[in-house]
Amino acid sequence: MLLASGKEETHSFLGYQFKYILKNRSYDTNHLIIVFSGFGTGSDFTYDFFGSLNNSCRAAVLWIKDDFYQNNLATYYMDVLGEDRLEQAVIGFIRKVQLFLEIDQQYCTLLGCSKGGASALYYGAKYNFKNIVASAPTIKIGSFISGIEPKDQPRLCANFICHGEVNSEKINQLDLRVIKEIDQDQAFDKNIFLISSQKDYIHNSQIKPFIGAFAKYNNFNYIESQSCLVRTHPDVTFFNTPLILSILNCLVFNLVPSFLNHVSIGDLPHKKAKVTKEPVFKAMKVDFDDESRFHPEGVFFLRGLACQNYEDLDYVLLLDSDTSQFKLDLAKGHKIFITKEYYADAFVNYDKAFFCTLGFRGLALDYLPQGFYRLSIEIIMETGERVISPFFYELDEKNISLNGKYELSTEDDILYLNIK
Repeated sequence: MLLASGKEETHSFLGYQFKYILKNRSYDTNHLIIVFSGFGTGSDFTYDFFGSLNNSCRAAVLWIKDDFYQNNLATYYMDVLGEDRLEQAVIGFIRKVQLFLEIDQQYCTLLGCSKGGASALYYGAKYNFKNIVASAPTIKIGSFISGIEPKDQPRLCANFICHGEVNSEKINQLDLRVIKEIDQDQAFDKNIFLISSQKDYIHNSQIKPFIGAFAKYNNFNYIESQSCLVRTHPDVTFFNTPLILSILNCLVFNLVPSFLNHVSIGDLPHKKAKVTKEPVFKAMKVDFDDESRFHPEGVFFLRGLACQNYEDLDYVLLLDSDTSQFKLDLAKGHKIFITKEYYADAFVNYDKAFFCTLGFRGLALDYLPQGFYRLSIEIIMETGERVISPFFYELDEKNISLNGKYELSTEDDILYLNIK
């Protein structure tokens, strides 16, 4: 029995255990969005666009987890070479959901990014879905998972998809899977939205050579992002999420947008940022581990001063009591979200503006004498600037380590450490 519960469910179908989430439509919106997942950060399985579509989209949404063999290895929703059992199960499951919701195929949209984008194109062309939204799709599947084009580390799923032997013949067969269906598709009345960026390292090998193959479709839209904030493969989808949601919401209301070939342009890359040197501080984690090691982590930078390289800055944690002061060196982490989240008037690289402990192993405080310490943090820039900020943090409740020796508290949102 299918359940539109809005949370993960399991359904046995044609020999496979489908893990899925089905969100029912709201109001009178007669549309179904089917989401194929990309590669997750911790594993090969994820539910893409879950938060945004679950909270703001009126359409029914079906997320299918690419988890069919209980081995933590993705499949692109396709069979290993020479079979078609999984593919028939996937398309059959989609048809079953359509029937369950009483939504015709003409009111369906396939959505995916990266791996999921390739799957959306494959199923859309082969099984004649009219609406397809694909962000940064890895069209040449074999070359991508094997790490050949673009050159990269092979994906863990490569051996599994290729039946244990990744060779040129199998790679070539997989490379042709998606584009073959595009070439053979004679149903030109489709609305296809293909999103990419030249800054994406997969663009030249995985997308650019195939753009012309989509020209036959009545409403093919190639959207290329030119933005200083699109620097990596995942950035393409992250940056374009508002646009993707806008396209989906138009399709949901049967209002089909048309961009044709368009370049979306953000701030010019040579635009100079205002260098105010205003301190920006945000503590993201303050905790003790089971070995009573202290873990302070967060963001600290001076507005307008780049933190692109590890040598651009240093951090020192300061512990001040009535009688003494201790200085503890902190490490830096690479977090590209900082540059995006704190973007202001122009591009400044803050990728290394994340303070943490060396190897995220925490700080040993057992050598410090008893006392009540006020915490602050100093940033030291290679260019000479030195700024000390109170360690602002909001505790939900007092945090005591397992042995009861350390106690954290706040006063005026400034963090204090009591060593008993």
